[in-house]
Amino acid sequence: MVNVVDVFYTPKQVCTVNSPSRSPEKPKLVMDKLMSGSFAGDIITHDDFAPFDNGEFLVAHEATYVESFFAGGLPHNAEIEWSAEFAESVRYTNSSLYHAIKFATENENSLVLSPTSGFHHAGPSRGWGFCTFSGQVIGSVKRWRETGAVGAYLDLDGHYGNSIGDSVGFCTNVNEAIAWNFNPGGYGESYVAEVRDAMIELETMVDAKVVDYLVWCHGADSHEDDDLGDNVNTEQWLECSEIFFSLVKRKRDEGFNVPVVMALFGGYRADPPGVYENYKFVVDLHVQDIEIGMRILQG
Repeated sequence: MVNVVDVFYTPKQVCTVNSPSRSPEKPKLVMDKLMSGSFAGDIITHDDFAPFDNGEFLVAHEATYVESFFAGGLPHNAEIEWSAEFAESVRYTNSSLYHAIKFATENENSLVLSPTSGFHHAGPSRGWGFCTFSGQVIGSVKRWRETGAVGAYLDLDGHYGNSIGDSVGFCTNVNEAIAWNFNPGGYGESYVAEVRDAMIELETMVDAKVVDYLVWCHGADSHEDDDLGDNVNTEQWLECSEIFFSLVKRKRDEGFNVPVVMALFGGYRADPPGVYENYKFVVDLHVQDIEIGMRILQG
């Protein structure tokens, strides 16, 4: 039984930038909300992980892109303004996800949180949108090369995550390291139905022991009121969390080892300068998702 959630978080992975997205701030906003909630006593924070150096990013990215990005000389994407502070925070967000995966593969039936986003649209030669480096590819391929551990991604961000597929031609071992990358489509009940159907496939993989950990990326931009997404309403969004974590709980009760890593991914609601009202809804959704997982898996 899971009694705690292990979180790989340091304030060094947070950055405030001049951007339409508050994603670089999201780790802190989510952690502040979590630590003020009813599950605060069940959270263990790990903040001593080292940042990635340039060489770690070469797992999934061209050297010219990596070097140019950290030097500030190459436009990395269209949405987030480059700064030395932002570049440094990216070293920690990518490292956070890797260390969360590492912990999950070392601790049976663990529940781990990497409060990070900004990964799943990045490709080998550049970032895109609000994404800079493909942290899922780096973390999972790095862990596979170390131990042979295989992951499965459930990417419920409102936009199809392309970084895993786009990395196949560049990064060897992607298909060995990541057995499945699920991205639902549709709207309303059809979206929820896709998630339910996906649990059948996921259960088959768990039963066959072809995956060693699951990464749950429940992006808030699939909510119908998001500035950039419109798949489901609040009830349906939270229902997806219930569906996933209920399957994990059932498989654990049947004796399977099903470690889960949670990441944040998208969520975009603009506020006027100096105002923090609309974006609270994004943070609240993420926290509700995490707390649903804790409640179900502690039951």
